[in-house]
Amino acid sequence: MNLPNGAKFNSIVFGNSSPTLNGGTITTSGDFNFTMTGGTVKIGSVLAGNSKIINAAGTSYLWLNSASTLTGDASGVVLDMTSATGNTIVNAAQVNWGATKTVKMAGDLLLRVDDALGAAKLEITSGTLYSTSNARFLSSPVSLKGKLALGSWIDSAQGDYRYALNLRGAVDLNAATREVNTAVDLTLSGPVTNGAITKTGAQQLTMSGDVASKGALGGVTAFTLSTGDATFANATSLEGTYTATTGTSTFTGATYLRSIVFGNSSPTLNGGTITTSGDFNFTMTGGTVKIGSVLAGNSKI
Repeated sequence: MNLPNGAKFNSIVFGNSSPTLNGGTITTSGDFNFTMTGGTVKIGSVLAGNSKIINAAGTSYLWLNSASTLTGDASGVVLDMTSATGNTIVNAAQVNWGATKTVKMAGDLLLRVDDALGAAKLEITSGTLYSTSNARFLSSPVSLKGKLALGSWIDSAQGDYRYALNLRGAVDLNAATREVNTAVDLTLSGPVTNGAITKTGAQQLTMSGDVASKGALGGVTAFTLSTGDATFANATSLEGTYTATTGTSTFTGATYLRSIVFGNSSPTLNGGTITTSGDFNFTMTGGTVKIGSVLAGNSKI
């Protein structure tokens, strides 16, 4: 469908197959609903108006190939992926989505450009993030209400998504323990607050955000490394107990932890000085723990 001069609709709905929407600005007083159960929809037009994109596409894929000027619904939601966990591929940075806007993610979100969501907040309930470049970054603040996962996938029609991602915005764990799963290397370079993390997935998690509240429980209240490796370049986002049962934990900057516990298996602790107000507890019933960091503070091993 080509709309070279723009158009106005009450609402717009795409069904099955793989249509393409090209041309000028399209304004709707309703929402842009994508309800496919198969195929791929590619949007080259500029979507506009007091409305939002609803991706209820199931296993289908919705490509956003232009920057919309949508103002969203009454709550500021500009993209809602929660209806049927639709998959969205962002191929153009949504530079018009400001800090008062929200993207609700429950399906997969595939990022082909940096800052794909503009300044909008990303609210994650479920689904997986994907990246097309090891240098890819997203500056949006993140509100985690479920698992944070970075996946690895390649498809002849949709592209190669086997690359790392840097989340530069603040991450709010919403007062719960959240799983962070890394099929590809993931960096959290913004502050991480208000909850605990369990790290799973074979690849590296790097945290370098600083909440500037050392010792005040303003950051991550507990961190468990259960699979893979973790690196902390400036780990004052970690304010609670650090538990490692596997892998290598690397601290490249000075780190404050309330306590540190090593469980079974054979974890390794490398890097800079680690200070704790609790004790360094080693509770293994088997395996070998190797400590390369400098343990410091009013505590004991």
